[in-house]
Amino acid sequence: MGHLSTTQVAQRLGVSSATVAAWCRDGRLPAEKVNGRWRVPEEALQALPTAPKPDGSPHIAPLVLAVGGRRSLYRTGSILGDLRAISRGPLAFGRRLVRKSAYRSTGRLLRRLLP
Repeated sequence: MGHLSTTQVAQRLGVSSATVAAWCRDGRLPAEKVNGRWRVPEEALQALPTAPKPDGSPHIAPLVLAVGGRRSLYRTGSILGDLRAISRGPLAFGRRLVRKSAYRSTGRLLRRLLP
């Protein structure tokens, strides 16, 4: 049998190719690098315990559907974090606002440096 690319594996499993590449890197999916690209043997793909999606639609968690999508879920989480900071006091809330504004207004460099 042949080898499949991460894109082909992703299409068959219904996930992103970045997810497949991460599985290869972590060793969860047996693969080898050929010319700098991951190649997955078809036998390894057939051995994975995956259930096909009944209607072919992407998997969306029930919580994400209930909130109204990923963006709404992230906004809700941000608001809940703000409320938690307010309950801890004005200093905690001020620190959170500074952290949020610094995170939003900076680029990748600061995001890598700050935890």
